[in-house]
Amino acid sequence: MRRSLPALAAALAVTALAVTAAVSVAAESAHGQQVYYRSNEIGIPLEEISESAAAEHRFVLVHRGSLEDGDGTGEERLLLDGGRRIRRWVTLRDAGGTLIAESDYADGKLVAERSFDGTGKLTEVNAYDGGVLVSRTAYAYEPRMVRVEVTGSDGAVLHAATYELAATGQLRDFVRVEPGADRLGVRFVFAGGTLVEEAVVSGATRLVSRYLAGVRYEVEEWRGDVLHAVRELERSPDGMLVGETRTEPALDRRTTSRFDEAGRVLEAITAVGGRQVELVRHHRDAAGRIVGTRRETDAGEERWEYEYVVDPQAASASGDTPDDRLRTVRYEQNDELVSVTVHEWPADDGQPTRQTDYYRRGAPYLRVHFQGDTRVREQVVKDGQVIRERVFDGVDGAQG
Repeated sequence: MRRSLPALAAALAVTALAVTAAVSVAAESAHGQQVYYRSNEIGIPLEEISESAAAEHRFVLVHRGSLEDGDGTGEERLLLDGGRRIRRWVTLRDAGGTLIAESDYADGKLVAERSFDGTGKLTEVNAYDGGVLVSRTAYAYEPRMVRVEVTGSDGAVLHAATYELAATGQLRDFVRVEPGADRLGVRFVFAGGTLVEEAVVSGATRLVSRYLAGVRYEVEEWRGDVLHAVRELERSPDGMLVGETRTEPALDRRTTSRFDEAGRVLEAITAVGGRQVELVRHHRDAAGRIVGTRRETDAGEERWEYEYVVDPQAASASGDTPDDRLRTVRYEQNDELVSVTVHEWPADDGQPTRQTDYYRRGAPYLRVHFQGDTRVREQVVKDGQVIRERVFDGVDGAQG
């Protein structure tokens, strides 16, 4: 688990993006004029267009220039979707041009208000739902530190966080406290401007990740003061994850996994006390779907074979996205057939069904029917004929 960019940091990044877009558009617009831009659904200007060309684009951003507003100026941006106004932003600046406030509206209702201090730093964010205040976020700044507190509409603290920066300006420590939840802390260690270690602490669990040239190669998991597991990551020359070794000291267990070029597991070998106790191998088709699995243990060998609604050749020929819905699953133990499951997928998006036949010495002896995940019927089979049947009421209670 890596949380190098916590949720609050992401929120700050989104806010900065919105403010940057507002400043960018305002800088390009003449005083009092309306300027039109081809845009996207979040209101980023992509290309300046004429007013007459606005109807040719789905998303259009309209910047209404600068409007006098008391001692400062106000700027307005409108986002149109097919000509209908879906978002509105109002930005206020003081006489010197410093940003002091910004408001967001969606479908005519206020959704957010942001306030800034005289240096342009964000000081408060109010969030609204249907025009009603739901939360308030306050930001306080100290040398190399930002404190954030989020309160609900009733003033109760929802969570608080602190961001502490190193002398280089990089984030060094992040702490989040939420009533009723474990305290979350993250510490980053840099060397020469490059991240070399990250420690995430949540309750009694601590994850320590180590990096080389900005790439994670090792993760330690601690529970209290006890080392629970170590993951060693192997990468290809181009940075792709190709292998992982997980060591659990208390169990004297080591699991080594290999991955394909898409990061999907191909093989996993588990050893206890230096002796191999399990081997699992997956065979995948061109679409990456597992079509065969083999598992070897001291008890013998197990095999699974999977067929899908659309086979890989048909999917490739049609250019469609591979269909991951199973059609059949065949399961064997030590070369003896154990079960075959057949899935049925209704064309009307109704509840799927499946039937599993269980085998003994190559012949079916039990057949179980499911509707969705609910067992609905069970049949005893002999010489290919149903000799006894039970029907269930949906809570696995037999009725007959």
